Amino acid sequence: MSRIPHNDSLNGTVARGANVLHAMLCERTNDLRRVGLEDFREWLERQLPGWRHDPVFAQRERIRELRRASPGLRALERERRHVARADADSAEGARLRELEEELSGVVRAVEGLTGAVKDADEHPRASLREKRNGFRARRAALEAERDERIAASPERVLLMRLDAEVKRLRDASGVGAQEARLDEMMRAQGRRSGRAGGGFEAAALRVVRERLLPELGDGPLTVLTGVRLGTARTELDQVVVRGSGGSPVEVLAVVEAKRSPNDVAHGFTRRQADLAWLAGHRAAYDPARHVTRHFPTGHFDRAVTHEQDGARFVFDPTSFRRFRPENGHILAGLYFVTRAAPLAGLSGAALGRLRHRVATDERFAPADDAYLAELLAWCRRLAEPTETPDVLALYAAGPERARQILLLAHPPS
Repeated sequence: MSRIPHNDSLNGTVARGANVLHAMLCERTNDLRRVGLEDFREWLERQLPGWRHDPVFAQRERIRELRRASPGLRALERERRHVARADADSAEGARLRELEEELSGVVRAVEGLTGAVKDADEHPRASLREKRNGFRARRAALEAERDERIAASPERVLLMRLDAEVKRLRDASGVGAQEARLDEMMRAQGRRSGRAGGGFEAAALRVVRERLLPELGDGPLTVLTGVRLGTARTELDQVVVRGSGGSPVEVLAVVEAKRSPNDVAHGFTRRQADLAWLAGHRAAYDPARHVTRHFPTGHFDRAVTHEQDGARFVFDPTSFRRFRPENGHILAGLYFVTRAAPLAGLSGAALGRLRHRVATDERFAPADDAYLAELLAWCRRLAEPTETPDVLALYAAGPERARQILLLAHPPS
């Protein structure tokens, strides 16, 4: 059985083949859909140090511990949620919500008109002032009605008092300041994540051009990216085609690039539906879900053009003729580029939800068997019918298909 090679760079080794996939499945997979309680505990303990390297995770844990140390705040928040429901169901609640929404719009109008008055010439300025005065009068009337209805609503009066008390306790405990810090960190993390995703996509494109194109036959071959083909629901990461100009191209490969291998299953499931439609396997899709301006019948039954780098590539129903089901799945021509990283039997999104719960759950107690069993059952409910270990096993069943999974070397975690 072949070990998966590792390299710190995306420019490093690309691992392929049945032995590599079997090694990944056997040696680097902890399928949370099937592990026992002790194995789950050990897996969780191994994840925590790595998760804590993420400043956002560590910050959420910091907030969790502050909240644990503030039982009065937690009790007050529970009371506030109960009162908020009573306020929403009260006789005044619906009208107060309407007033608040209308007031918000009126305030924005006043602000916009104030800016317009400053920038306007003399003649339109008078008209804009008149409009602004009208909105100001409306704001005053709405505020007066709101204040009257609040005074007549014991639920809203209590809710406002609890809001002030919750804020006081959040400030005193440090929770409010730390949550504001968390918001800043998440915005910064989002910007870094976008850059990292772009770097992986570039690396995946290089791999396809350097490794796949020489294997796919005579040219001219082109790798197209972000291919939509007039659809509302589909965007193919990479499509390798033969031909260009006015004649329909021949699609040799559709490539999904997934930075996390745990997301391969999601891409696989989506592409099964997309390729069934593009290849015309009509029993496998509902045409009503594919109706667009380009395809009013809901079938891929006419030519459509994709433009890239100033060139036109025409696709029609013959372009995807290579994509045929094998034992219920379309495997031929469907490639994946991902990283050689551990598999968990859950998608990246599901693992993100688990990390969030671990970091924020004030009941978090991995040493407690009852709590851990509850957490494991919750994890299993996040699993989809098909997860990445299932997809890799499908491809690993044959030597030719196994080479359609390209694993970019990545340090073990």
